[in-house]
Amino acid sequence: NCTMFSLRSHRLFKPFGLILFTQLLCSNLLLLVKAAEDVDLLVVYKNRRGREKIDALLDFFLVNRTRILDVIYEIVENTTEGTDFDKFSPAELISSIKTPNDLWERFRDQLNNDNNIASVTMNPPRKIPPNDVFEEKIVDVVDTIDVRGRELRNILPPGIETVQANELWDYPFKERIGVCVVDTGYDLGHIDLPIEGVTGSTPQRSYGLWSVDENSHGTHCAGTIGALVQNNLGVDSCMRKENFRFHIGKGLNKEGSGSGSTIMASVRGCQSAGAKVISMSLGGSANNPDEAAFYRSKFDEGLLIIAAAGNDGNTAKSYPASYGSVMSVAAYEDGADFSQQNNQVEISAPGVDVRSTYPGDRISSKTGTSMATPHVAGVAALIWSRFPECTNVQIRNILVMTAKKLGGVEYSNRYGYGLVQAKEAFDLLNSSGCEAADSFDNPLLYPTDETRETSEGNIVMLIIIIVAVVVGLLLLAAVGYKFFYAKSATT
Repeated sequence: NCTMFSLRSHRLFKPFGLILFTQLLCSNLLLLVKAAEDVDLLVVYKNRRGREKIDALLDFFLVNRTRILDVIYEIVENTTEGTDFDKFSPAELISSIKTPNDLWERFRDQLNNDNNIASVTMNPPRKIPPNDVFEEKIVDVVDTIDVRGRELRNILPPGIETVQANELWDYPFKERIGVCVVDTGYDLGHIDLPIEGVTGSTPQRSYGLWSVDENSHGTHCAGTIGALVQNNLGVDSCMRKENFRFHIGKGLNKEGSGSGSTIMASVRGCQSAGAKVISMSLGGSANNPDEAAFYRSKFDEGLLIIAAAGNDGNTAKSYPASYGSVMSVAAYEDGADFSQQNNQVEISAPGVDVRSTYPGDRISSKTGTSMATPHVAGVAALIWSRFPECTNVQIRNILVMTAKKLGGVEYSNRYGYGLVQAKEAFDLLNSSGCEAADSFDNPLLYPTDETRETSEGNIVMLIIIIVAVVVGLLLLAAVGYKFFYAKSATT
């Protein structure tokens, strides 16, 4: 932009010195703007001293900052000076802070070289996958009643049948399992959604109450998992309300945007509330080693985390779905060309024209991998409630092992291991037990450390771009110099 500004200035001021002047002026203005911008950071502490170090530095510089949240805020704030931080997972000792960029530049080296601080990285943005299609047709739940008023009926969304969830509705369950939807909130009080026993949390106060969904995305995803089944109105879902309990993590604001820290804090809230299945129809292109470590620790602690593969229709990876500790869900239909295709896609589900709940006692149809994700989460919870003795790894493996193969291959970047099938998973566990899942070695669980490789690759790419810009400016200066003096010689 500065180069274009300088070249345009050349038309008005031909001397080459003025070109350089405008280039430097523009560059300095950009630097001033950048210095004033806030940076959103993830700080991983090793101990209390590390936490105090960052607080002291921020206070020293009199930073007018907002502490977004502490992922383990309750633990850190309620401990005494003698607390042994070693008993906590290093991946949990995370805080998120905002600070002006120029001040961050001043104390970057101090933090990075401090023995009490494990790492400082950028807080990755997270949001509803782009290109999620919101169909304009939104109807009141009561409109699903026969127009003559003589018959009440439910709409059974085709996706629920496709994943065979309805075939297990009446099978006995052993444990009421906790399911958490991390999204834009939940329309508590919706006539076709559970009300009693639903809990929730909002890690970022500005996002508002978890029980209010000003976006609709979270309510729609929750409906696919747990809209009231066979209640004679609205839509059916994967599970009867007796089989599960909802916890809602409002990790995204009403625009559908958040950050790695708000999502991680929501996941931790889900875990504290007893949820075992986490559904996240969200993501972003930036991966982060501290975020990856957090999800790995939660997976190792027994959570089954399921996230949307993304809607860009290419081979790029979206995170957290593409971390090995998370199941990445694609949409399987012929019309789902938007669905990401990469080697971390693990399983598929219906994602086109999915009908589910919408705030205000309404229902709507939406399209995207966001809609596919709760189908898999719902099936996982449905199976786990019947076989609570299984581990999260076994439930994950059994879903993959019994998925319906698509495209004539065992695995593809397009569909993963195939279309999730609830009845097939149930039958295998019922006949062979949880141990049946141990025979499958899922290569996606522990992939190569792509986070570190990608981070290093980003640094290399940044260096290449900087060198290219510098070389370009030098060439431009050389051409301008030659042109100016050549013209001077002719005159």
